[in-house]
Amino acid sequence: MKSKWPAYPALGLILFLASCITVWGESSELSKEIQKLKDENWSVRSQAAQALGKLKDPQAVEPLISALKDEKGFVRRRAASALGVIKDPRAVPPLILALKDLEDYVRRKAASALGKIRDRRAVEPLIETLGDGVGEVRAESARALGKLKDPRSVSPLIRLLKDDREEVRSQAAWALGKLKDPQAVEPLLSLLKDKKWFVRRKAASALGEINDPQAATFLTKAMQEENLEVVAGAHAYFIARGDSGTEAVLIQALNRYGFNKMAENFFQSGNSRLVEAGREWAHKQGYVLKTAKEAGMLWGKGRGPSQD
Repeated sequence: MKSKWPAYPALGLILFLASCITVWGESSELSKEIQKLKDENWSVRSQAAQALGKLKDPQAVEPLISALKDEKGFVRRRAASALGVIKDPRAVPPLILALKDLEDYVRRKAASALGKIRDRRAVEPLIETLGDGVGEVRAESARALGKLKDPRSVSPLIRLLKDDREEVRSQAAWALGKLKDPQAVEPLLSLLKDKKWFVRRKAASALGEINDPQAATFLTKAMQEENLEVVAGAHAYFIARGDSGTEAVLIQALNRYGFNKMAENFFQSGNSRLVEAGREWAHKQGYVLKTAKEAGMLWGKGRGPSQD
């Protein structure tokens, strides 16, 4: 009968003790950081909240929830951010309350955390927060709703496309792309006339994510007419389609309106011409391409929405 212990008992004992020490060390650090949340110095409390987020231990959730009531806004912000990293559903109700915090930077982090946790209880409160008086909070709330992908947020996000802050319009467009609702096509087409280039780019990208004949017809026409700004924004759509003969226009779009993520997608496309174009663009820009473990976007992996 074979022994369940290693051939060298001493080695097995050493490994066992080492694992115990590691667990004890992590537990000890967790306890120390939780205790620091009660320190008289607000800076220490703030750093402790950040450290607990990095540890990602569920035991830190309740102490961090308590820290959302700290007298210092910077501590509350760090606590909200840490709860977003841990992603425990117990944090949802207190984070919803934090959307009403007096400090806008706390409200923004609370919205971000709710987007990361992705609990449907946050949908209505986040929709309400789209009316916040601070643009950064509205933008983060829109992004969170894009991650939650609840159809209740489609109409409110469409209305947000007319916001007076460009970062809000941009995030609303991004969110509508994630929701993939055809109701957003017409408003997104109108947004392509926005005065801010990065808003127009987000609108084009969102149109490429919505499985709708009208969006597909528009994007096909943009490719045929060599509308390079739209092609750059919706490059993921065209890579997924993988239509032969579109490579030249895609490369022109990269060279004129390119950005890091676009170059990454070219590099991972599996199309030799786009791979080389992505590499060359990155070299000229001094950007180091990240080598993905798996190709994120393969040429022709999806034929795109039907145009029939």
